[in-house]
Amino acid sequence: MRGRAPLRRVLYCAASAAIIWNPHLRAYYDHLIARGKLHKVAMVATMRRLLLILNAIIKTGTPWKLAGGIVDDTTGGSFVRYEWQPYAGISVARNRGIELAVGDFLAFPDADDLWVDDKLAWQTAALQADSELDMIFGYVQQFSSPELASE
Repeated sequence: MRGRAPLRRVLYCAASAAIIWNPHLRAYYDHLIARGKLHKVAMVATMRRLLLILNAIIKTGTPWKLAGGIVDDTTGGSFVRYEWQPYAGISVARNRGIELAVGDFLAFPDADDLWVDDKLAWQTAALQADSELDMIFGYVQQFSSPELASE
C-alpha cells in the first residue's frame, strides 16, 4: 500500500473510537454534524483534530488527559505511544499490543463498544479482591445503531 492510505485508515479507526470515548472530540464531531456537515466531512475534521492533539502530546511529552482532566502518567512518560507494524490482521495487532503493554490490566475495547461508566472500576475491584482470577468478562447486550441500515 502506498501513499497516505494506511495513515488515513489508522486515523479513521482512532477517530471512530475517540468520538465514542473522548468527550471533547465527541462534542467537536457532534458540533460539525449539527452544523449540517456530512459524516465523512466530520470524521475527516475529527481525524485532523486528533492528529494535532497527538502531535502536541508527542512533541511536548505531556501525558494524555482523561475525562475530568485526570492525567494518566502510569507509564512514566507520554501516555500515547505509536508503534508501527505491517498489516497482518487484528489478532496480530492485538498480540503486539499485549507484548507492549506496561500496566497491570488489559482491556480490548473496539470502536463500536459502549461501556457503562464504572465498568472498569467493577472489574478491577473484582480482580483485586480474588487473586485466583485471571480474567473477567462482562455482560454483553446487542444493540442497533439507528444510523446503520438494517440488514
